[in-house]
Amino acid sequence: MSLTASMWTSVSGLINHGEKMNVIGNNIANINTVGFKGQRMDFMDFVYQETGSASGFSQIGRGVSIGAIYGDFGQGALETSTEVTDLAISGKGYFSVVPKGTENAYYTRAGNFRFDKDGYLTDPHGYVLQGWEVPRDQAIAGSNSSSALRGAGAVKDIRLDDFSVSPRHTNNITFNVQLNNDGKSNSVSMGELPAPVTDPGAVLTSNAANNAFDKITFNGKVYNLIEPVDNHATSGSFIYNGNILNVSFAATAFPGAGNTATAPQAMTASFPPVTRNISATFVGTNIGTAAGAYTKVTIDGKEHDLVDANGVTLPSPGINSSNPGPFFILKDNTLVKISLPPLTNIDPTDPSISSTVSAVSSIETPNSTPFFALFNKWDANKTPTLAGTAYEYSTNLKIYDEGGAAHVVTVYFDRVMNQEVNGGDPSAILWEYIVTMDPADDKRSFNGGVAGAPFDSVSGNKNAGLLMTGTMSFDSKGQLKDSTAFAPDGGMTVAGMTDLENWKPAVLSDTGLPLFAANFSGREGQSFVNPTDAPSLEFATAINFGIRNTSGTWNLPNGVTSAAHIGIDATKLPSMDNSLSPLERSSAPSTSYGSPSATILQKQDGYSYGFLSNVSVSAEGVISGRYSNGVIKELYQITLFDFVSQHELRREGGNLFTQTRESGESNPGIANNNGMGAVKSNSLEQSNVDLSREFTQMITTQRGFQANSKGITTVDTMLETVIGMKR
Repeated sequence: MSLTASMWTSVSGLINHGEKMNVIGNNIANINTVGFKGQRMDFMDFVYQETGSASGFSQIGRGVSIGAIYGDFGQGALETSTEVTDLAISGKGYFSVVPKGTENAYYTRAGNFRFDKDGYLTDPHGYVLQGWEVPRDQAIAGSNSSSALRGAGAVKDIRLDDFSVSPRHTNNITFNVQLNNDGKSNSVSMGELPAPVTDPGAVLTSNAANNAFDKITFNGKVYNLIEPVDNHATSGSFIYNGNILNVSFAATAFPGAGNTATAPQAMTASFPPVTRNISATFVGTNIGTAAGAYTKVTIDGKEHDLVDANGVTLPSPGINSSNPGPFFILKDNTLVKISLPPLTNIDPTDPSISSTVSAVSSIETPNSTPFFALFNKWDANKTPTLAGTAYEYSTNLKIYDEGGAAHVVTVYFDRVMNQEVNGGDPSAILWEYIVTMDPADDKRSFNGGVAGAPFDSVSGNKNAGLLMTGTMSFDSKGQLKDSTAFAPDGGMTVAGMTDLENWKPAVLSDTGLPLFAANFSGREGQSFVNPTDAPSLEFATAINFGIRNTSGTWNLPNGVTSAAHIGIDATKLPSMDNSLSPLERSSAPSTSYGSPSATILQKQDGYSYGFLSNVSVSAEGVISGRYSNGVIKELYQITLFDFVSQHELRREGGNLFTQTRESGESNPGIANNNGMGAVKSNSLEQSNVDLSREFTQMITTQRGFQANSKGITTVDTMLETVIGMKR
């Protein structure tokens, strides 16, 4: 072995330790470089020379070489910033950036991005960040699927060009209301009975067996008689616009063959009173004296003076055990008769008698269907359209038309008392409601469903502004168990708006909610919901009280095709619950507890025009625009990429990497899902270089370099000795 070879062995140590210092120096130089990933150099022995020895075959090493330079891809610390577009990845993955107009992809952990003058989201080189564009039909945040993948299509340049958002018509409204189960029925009138209805040309129709009359044609419409009558009868009854009417006529012989009509004759139909039980509290004066009398009565929480048949306050002795009535109260300047059962032990001269006493009584009221009393009370030609005493609770919500103009929808609720109806669950808590708008904003029009016929505006009609009517049914625990909804039929005329016969079970949306049409701009043919007409459905509005049925079909009792067929029979109310699809209840539906009425939650999905105010980035990499109208619109979703072997990525400088054959193809993924890291906005990933480790490596490298240099100087001394031997 030559001494020169020994020198070169030490030289290899000097050279490679010098290279290692380059790696350490580079790490330290990039201690503050955004997203920098440090490196580590590993040595390996270089080569061995065979030589002989007493023990046989031996090898002598000839120095050191660089074994590998590995990247340190550990997570760097996150530094907060004030810029939304400063992005860091917490976990696995790389951003991808591409020079404009090329397909050369680079990968980086440095997330210091900014929007340029053309709206591109770029890095300091001007390379454009890559992501998926969010489809416009699901861009409004929270409006569609909850899937983590919000974008679609091919990965593309992220470019902000949507600086405004167009108006959107309100398609969905939600009301979560609490209705006080102690509420009273305000809309069922105790006033004067409606005037009789006459028809000079009414006819009776016999059934197929020709042994009874089962139908009546009255004022041009055919109605089923509640009970068929024979040819000796002079009276009958039928449901007219939700009310029972008694009709009188002359005894008429059967006209002959079955299903034929009698000759026209004049008939008069009248509204019979309905007697309902009430809880009445009587208030007296001068109790315990000879002049004592009960002069007031409290009914349904309202106090009334007792009067005689002439409307004069009852004279002494008033109401007592010898004068139990009948007597009257004045309601809306109209006499309403109240009858009492015999009263005992009510003696004004007895000091032991309390000044108040309760008794079960009865009251005669007009036979207006309690399920649609609000419908009948609404009058667009009056101010207010609905008196404040006509309902128990109301709530309103601002909605938007297709042009972005705001309008107010008001929903009125009133209790339906069980004693006002027949049948149904006696423990149920019943409410009626109407959905309304300002009649001045109502631009609906109808033409009777006749093709080519002119459309007449609802302006001036009593029911202008009335969009929907229906009922809500709660169980004894106050939980919403069912509801109904009726909306105008497209085949009606404007004059028919007041006829409940023209209010049909509302069309159900594809999400199982009843629809109504609020026409704010006068679009012809879109004043009602037509399930086969796309424009009609586009501008329809679904209302959600907390239950839905996705079958799209109401469960209708036999014979019920409109609101007019229900009357006071609770068993004829349609149901959203059917065999095709059971009811689905929201997590927080409307309730009817023994607490004050209140609106717990209300929301809608319409909005006006808005301009871009700022952007935000979610952990899933979704870039959302926040607009001046409050809308949050998802624009892009940043795509992250990972590699099978990230250690084989090629460093290009400028915090950029490129893929190689050894690294494998880039694999796109969704941030914060399936092992990919989360995107952190207002943050930058710092260099992952550890100074303490680098200084330690520097010391050991320096010692290695120094030791190798000693090897060279030692060999040099040995060579001097060899040269000196010549002397």
